[in-house]
Amino acid sequence: MRWLYPPRCPVCGDIIRIVEKVEQADKDNYVNFNRQETEKICTACKEAFYQVQPPVCCLCGRTVGQDEELCMNCQGRQFSYIHGFPVWIYNQPMKRSIAAFKYHNRREYASYYGQEFVKMYGERLKKLSIQALIPVPMYFPKQKVRGYNQAELFAREIGKRLGICICNDYLFRVRNTKPQKSLDDRQRYRNLQGAFAIDKEKRKYYTGLKRVVLVDDIYTTGSTIEMCTRALLQTDIEKVYAASISIGGN
Repeated sequence: MRWLYPPRCPVCGDIIRIVEKVEQADKDNYVNFNRQETEKICTACKEAFYQVQPPVCCLCGRTVGQDEELCMNCQGRQFSYIHGFPVWIYNQPMKRSIAAFKYHNRREYASYYGQEFVKMYGERLKKLSIQALIPVPMYFPKQKVRGYNQAELFAREIGKRLGICICNDYLFRVRNTKPQKSLDDRQRYRNLQGAFAIDKEKRKYYTGLKRVVLVDDIYTTGSTIEMCTRALLQTDIEKVYAASISIGGN
């Protein structure tokens, strides 16, 4: 299937040239399949995305200045989740990449996103004894039109690498909401009031959940993660963390 549907670079969208890797490996009389698996981005594009670098905000995980504990967005605010794990800063190449991932069926980008997330945070999630990854849900009619939930695809790539289960039917979106990107912080909270709930029937199958990670594509002000966390904390879940592909600046 790789030859029929070759992976594309999440930055430029070009096909990753797997054939060249195989030919190089054949010179040593073997095919280096592991090398193929790790090549998910063009060499020339690797510097386009900017990974979050320390020091980071003690809450959301975005980069802050030296001797700063909280970013400007988190100062003076209270959140119900414990800590965030973002991979990249939301710059223009990342904005284009996530747009293609969400709106133009570039589902294969999830593999690279998940791979890099695990490189950065895999050991930390293991130490936290995370029991489940919960994707931020889409409104079901909207997901049906798109064909997939991008947060779930990202979560599955993390889960399969760390051996953590995905609970994609535990939390659901009760109603459709306006796009968050067009709203200010106060409007975002109002827009999401009562938008998320726990599936009471499915909850019976997830007994014993105490430590989970909410998974989304972009973290901006934290409104979506906060509303999802509040819904989760109404159950037996005690600790909620947040994972995202990218995070906006202050």
